[in-house]
Amino acid sequence: HTASTRLHSASTMLRTASTRLHKAPTRLHTASARPHPATTRHHSVTTRHHSASTRLHSASTMLRTASTRLHKAPTRLHTASARLHSATTRHHSVTTRHHSASTRLHSACTSLH
Repeated sequence: HTASTRLHSASTMLRTASTRLHKAPTRLHTASARPHPATTRHHSVTTRHHSASTRLHSASTMLRTASTRLHKAPTRLHTASARLHSATTRHHSVTTRHHSASTRLHSACTSLH
């Protein structure tokens, strides 16, 4: 009787083990297809870190550009001021010549009359 029970128990265990072994590939496939929560979390954190790093790099570049422009500003201001002075001088010269020609024209018209 006891031997029969042990045999039945062993047979049940063997069947259970066989079933588990049979299902193992499916379970393995399911497990590998669905990532572990920690992996998903790590991926999410890595993505956010990458995004933040990109933004930081962009801000750093913008800051460097602004700094360079600011550094060059006095030189550019000086150049602009020199150009303005040159243009003003030219304009003054042209105005003087125009005034002189206008006077001569007026004088010629007067002498014609």
